[in-house]
Amino acid sequence: PAGKAFMPLEVELKYRVTDFSSLIGVLSRSGAEPVHHEAPETNVILDTPDGSIRSSGWLLRLREYDGKASVTVKEPLQSGPAKSRMEHDMDLPGSFSDYLRVFRAAGCLPVYKYEKLREIWDFQEAHICLDSLHFGKFVEVEAESVEEVYRVSRALGLNPEEGIKESYGALE
Repeated sequence: PAGKAFMPLEVELKYRVTDFSSLIGVLSRSGAEPVHHEAPETNVILDTPDGSIRSSGWLLRLREYDGKASVTVKEPLQSGPAKSRMEHDMDLPGSFSDYLRVFRAAGCLPVYKYEKLREIWDFQEAHICLDSLHFGKFVEVEAESVEEVYRVSRALGLNPEEGIKESYGALE
């Protein structure tokens, strides 16, 4: 999630849900704390005109969440039962649109854009993201290991075997 600093290895699973009410109940009863209130988030995936960034397995993303810009570089996916990859994330001063102009000037063009409403909770050493997109509602469980993602997922009443490793771009 935007602004995170403690998980350079991103390990996550997504779950498609119909609504968040029961999950929010479990989180609240378990003493979890909301870290960021529900706020709009815009994500722009950038690449060179020849597609060399994504074709090599890397990802470059510019994000605006709750009025703040960040940039993320994701290394190629690691094999395994959850989506795992090294992630380098940095909050940026200034405006999202200014950074988009800078990336364009450097030859990195928007190739995919998606918007969502995101609410973030901290629960048992994991980030729980409640994401509402135009094509569905999803819960993302992010932690430092596959075992932790599975354990937290089960504690929330989610079945890790039903977890989704694909990106929102692939799911749309």
